[in-house]
Amino acid sequence: MILAIKSFMKKLMLFLLLINNAIILNAQRSDIKILKIDRKYETSFISDEIQVQSNKNNPFIAFSIALKGESINKNIDAIYYKDMQNEWQLFTTDENNYEHDAWYAMSYLDKGITKTQIKIIFKKPVQLDDVTFNFYFPKDTEYLSKQSQKEDSSVTNVKKTEDCGCSRPETIARNVWCPNNACPPNQNPVATDVKFLIVHHTAGSNTSNDWAAVVRSIWNNHVNMRGWSDIGYNFLLDRNGNIYDARADDTRGAHFSGQNSGTSGMALMGTFSTVVPSTVMLLSLENLLVWKSCDKSIDPLAIAFHASSGLNLHTIAGHRDGGNTECPGDELYDLLPAVRNNVNAQLNSCVLGVNDAILNGFAVYPNPFTEKITIDASQVDAAKLKIQCYDVVGRLVFDKTEVLTNDSLSLNLDFLSSGTYLLKVQGREKVSHIRLIKE
Repeated sequence: MILAIKSFMKKLMLFLLLINNAIILNAQRSDIKILKIDRKYETSFISDEIQVQSNKNNPFIAFSIALKGESINKNIDAIYYKDMQNEWQLFTTDENNYEHDAWYAMSYLDKGITKTQIKIIFKKPVQLDDVTFNFYFPKDTEYLSKQSQKEDSSVTNVKKTEDCGCSRPETIARNVWCPNNACPPNQNPVATDVKFLIVHHTAGSNTSNDWAAVVRSIWNNHVNMRGWSDIGYNFLLDRNGNIYDARADDTRGAHFSGQNSGTSGMALMGTFSTVVPSTVMLLSLENLLVWKSCDKSIDPLAIAFHASSGLNLHTIAGHRDGGNTECPGDELYDLLPAVRNNVNAQLNSCVLGVNDAILNGFAVYPNPFTEKITIDASQVDAAKLKIQCYDVVGRLVFDKTEVLTNDSLSLNLDFLSSGTYLLKVQGREKVSHIRLIKE
């Protein structure tokens, strides 16, 4: 009997071990390694080679790093890591590096890499206490969806009509971007009265074949490396215009340099210091800002006092307006004045429940366009139209007055570069603001 029990227990333990290994193979994995240093360095530190364990079915490996040491934040000049070709690459600084005694970053490694190494360059002698590495294997989203027996389709679109007329844009729910439910939300969210909408970039890659895996990597970095309860932002956007639910809406986040009360954080995935966000990405951002402005009764053009930071801020602000950071990148930050104007124009339209072009009798087609547009003015009693076109930063591109000989007017706009424009059309007392997209 005793031998039979022992044999059964051995088989049970083997079975449980196999099940555990199967779970590890089929789920995301987060490996953390800590190097205890506790010594002073004059100019630089180079680590030994760091082994990276192989793992199947991943689009990439997210590589996060955390440094701890007295006043280390202001004394880091640069940090590098070795890529698949054994070449040094620059770690992109985390845009929420506001702790004096810590420094954070995350980059993406090729999925086939087996080893890496780091090099730290200091501005002046510094005490380095420890270095923490995290290798996160996010798994391919399609693979996770199949393993979880879920269809990769669900989006959320909740129209709030009780407070305002602007609809909530479609968003990708957490159970879709993390289909095996291995990225739990904040269990103890703190509500906040949102009056400021803060625009960020994540300072990561501008391209990906699996943006949901990037979202999971951000979750892992914020939770397992930063020690936060969830993703710091409330929403994330990819270059295809998809919006992802992150930390619960109208709850206090971790994105505005420790001054998060009264804010909602919206982060565009990528780095926009020298690159302009895609047109569809900007349109999704504006749609999100329109809805939040309407839902929370925010004037997009206003400047108001933000109690948590003690600063007077634009109600639609960039991260750098409240912290020592380059976020959201020079190119995106320079677009914010035009974004505010576009949001204000849309907000004034949707609160009435109609598009102002339709309300005032104008229609423009095709839109998007490649060469020509037609302005339909059949519902407008006007002999001529005044037409003004502005680019995304609010600069006047052209200003012309055209005589109407029939109910429509054709304009050749092939001289415009591809992008988004604001077309202002006026006929007598009727004025419409139309977002125009040149392909």
